[in-house]
Amino acid sequence: AVIVSNQGCADTSECITIEMVSLEKESLNTPILLVPNPTNSKTIVQTDLDVLNIRVVDLSGRLLDIDYNLSEKIIYFENVPKGNYFIEIKTEYGTTIKKLIVN
Repeated sequence: AVIVSNQGCADTSECITIEMVSLEKESLNTPILLVPNPTNSKTIVQTDLDVLNIRVVDLSGRLLDIDYNLSEKIIYFENVPKGNYFIEIKTEYGTTIKKLIVN
């Protein structure tokens, strides 16, 4: 959790757990790329695997509420502040985490 305080007020963020999960052997030959990276509006998850879920987490561990299209494998970043983010991509073979820069 992250505690943010400003002018005597404090708020605590929600805690989330980021699990580092290895991929099964069959998927090791299938790359997962984020294109473009860096981005300023949207990025495409380039992979031949089916993407089951996407989560975006900032460097302080906060889960972002962002728009994405699983069928087209597009993540939208129009209203996201500039910075570095972790993109958690869940496929049928497991979960991988990629770093993305929004500028």
